[in-house]
Amino acid sequence: MHNTLLKQFILPFWSICTLQKGPQDLPVSGLLLTVVFFLGFLLDLVNLSIAVPETPLFTLAIMAIVYVITLISSLSVLMWLMGYQQRVVQTLTALLGTGIMISFFAFPALIMLQRNPDEPSLFGLFILGINLWNLAVSAHILRFALSVSMLMAGVLAFGYFLLGFKITNLFISPAS
Repeated sequence: MHNTLLKQFILPFWSICTLQKGPQDLPVSGLLLTVVFFLGFLLDLVNLSIAVPETPLFTLAIMAIVYVITLISSLSVLMWLMGYQQRVVQTLTALLGTGIMISFFAFPALIMLQRNPDEPSLFGLFILGINLWNLAVSAHILRFALSVSMLMAGVLAFGYFLLGFKITNLFISPAS
């Protein structure tokens, strides 16, 4: 069981996180997409509760749901417009699954930032590194999924990052 989990779930996503494989190397599986969707949602809740601890759980859940729905819908529309709708399941599975993997690396820094808010430099640099890695992995996935250059995929990945940042700010910024 443990070996099967490692081979079928962790290693394929890790291979994408290390830019060795692409989304096309994942199975087209609605079940796998559903599993990574729910695991990603739970992990997002944990990360958000650490990053913005004063925010109510209900608000954090809405943030996570809105972000994932935005990712799914915008990516689906983009892939449909580019004629790659048959790649949507694998692409979303890759983005969500690698997001889970990368999030595990962010945990220690998020916890340390919460415990030591006056000393953000080292932990902030680590989080910056994690975000850059996430951008590179997202660009890598989009490059294969959309058959575009790495530069174009990087621009799209950065756009998704900014969109996620904007969605988060809508929920945690004080109303004017």
